[in-house]
Amino acid sequence: MQSRASRGTKAPQPTPDETPESPAFTTAELERCRTALGVVPATIKAAVELGYVWLKELYTPGDPYAFAIAWDNVAGEYVGLKLETRTWRVVAEKSL
Repeated sequence: MQSRASRGTKAPQPTPDETPESPAFTTAELERCRTALGVVPATIKAAVELGYVWLKELYTPGDPYAFAIAWDNVAGEYVGLKLETRTWRVVAEKSL
């Protein structure tokens, strides 16, 4: 039996107008990932800005407050951050 290569059959080649998509994330793709994760970037940012290691978020869309659970490496303890969801500002901070 004759192989494809010996019969002169070529593999299909992409046409010049078929440009591959960029490997970088689009804004929509990032939002889709964040939505699937269920995390609001503001809680992560707040923890990091205060020098903590962000661990978890407690938030349901529509709630007046979101909570970030973080780790304070300096004090060696967990902390809770309370963020007001209209402005995403930290309104309270407490050792857990």
